[in-house]
Amino acid sequence: MVKVYLDTSVFSAVLDDRQPGRQEATRTFWETRIMYTCVSSDVARREIEDNPDPVRRGRMLELYSKVEHIAVTRQVQQLADEYIGRGVFTAGMLDDALHVASASIAFCPVLLSWNFRHLANRRRRMSVSAVNTELGYAPMDIVSPAEV
Repeated sequence: MVKVYLDTSVFSAVLDDRQPGRQEATRTFWETRIMYTCVSSDVARREIEDNPDPVRRGRMLELYSKVEHIAVTRQVQQLADEYIGRGVFTAGMLDDALHVASASIAFCPVLLSWNFRHLANRRRRMSVSAVNTELGYAPMDIVSPAEV
């Protein structure tokens, strides 16, 4: 079974009716998630807990409880710092770097995200895979839920 890392956008898109196509693709993914080993990290939990809407926050935490959890360890932090140091991410994109580092450390070959600006784009995917390969981690495919 393929191990798939879910960033925070995959939890929030289930509830976001502003983009019906994105919401439908995300709901379809959640319905078929038994085909994957789904994992996420403390970073996603923290971002979910920061949501000011208690109903929305509760529903996202419920979804989060259905996946495996990865702690942000010293190893994860060091890899995120390495991504930032090599220019894959800026210092202001620390949470994005932590998501990718968490997925890399957990041996997830796929990271799902709706964040096209910071994560799910060709340049970032190529940069992450290049650093991962150099450091002995597997390349990573960063795609939207619609692509799995």
